[in-house]
Amino acid sequence: GAQRLKDRDEALFMRARMLERAERWTEAKAAYVDLIRVSPDGPRTARAAYDAATLDIEYGDAERGWEALRQAISRYPDHGSARRALELWSEHTAGSKGEPALRASLEGWTDLRSTELRHRLRYERARSLEREGDVAAAAAAYLETARLRPDPRGGLAGGADWPAARLARALGDGPLDVVL
Repeated sequence: GAQRLKDRDEALFMRARMLERAERWTEAKAAYVDLIRVSPDGPRTARAAYDAATLDIEYGDAERGWEALRQAISRYPDHGSARRALELWSEHTAGSKGEPALRASLEGWTDLRSTELRHRLRYERARSLEREGDVAAAAAAYLETARLRPDPRGGLAGGADWPAARLARALGDGPLDVVL
């Protein structure tokens, strides 16, 4: 039953991990891909998709790996690896295709707007504007991100409030609460 499938998936995942630890990159990636193939909705499939993409980026066909990472983000946006993967993918895309192309890609990623990553999309847009040197637009984008995702501990937002404050100060806007 279900327990046997879970055990099979765990065994396949651990096999891939062991191959990866042994630095047998091609075999490890093949093992992750095999897990994804035999168990497309299993408990280890999302992690296998992120790990297979990362192995391709680092040790195989990097461009294929970046595309596989983009697909993993789209398919498994609520997985624990998604936020960091989106950050890395954004930096790669900005570096290889330019900031405007990155922002266009982020805007076009409409399937993520109903997921936990919707805030990270906004944050990556703000980072892009800042890297490009548009301090005013970046500050506004960080503030928008902060307003749309309040921090449960009482601050503005997980991660967006500090860049917003830093850029507001750089713009000479005084304390952040004046800007808000």
